[in-house]
Amino acid sequence: MFDMKYFSKQLRVKRAERGWSQDDLAKESGVSRNAIFRYESGLNEPMFTSVCALADAFGCPIGDFVSPESAA
Repeated sequence: MFDMKYFSKQLRVKRAERGWSQDDLAKESGVSRNAIFRYESGLNEPMFTSVCALADAFGCPIGDFVSPESAA
């Protein structure tokens, strides 16, 4: 099961670590700023393609967005 709360937190943390705004991340990933806002707020669950695009923008594996408990 996908842990949206964990994903939202990881997305905010990774963005903050780089000093990126939501607009910056949108430009880097190709995911809309509105979608990023909704993911960070926990309002929408992302499609797999969006998770892949975000991971590519951060240069990290998609597993960084998956809670260790949900991967077990």
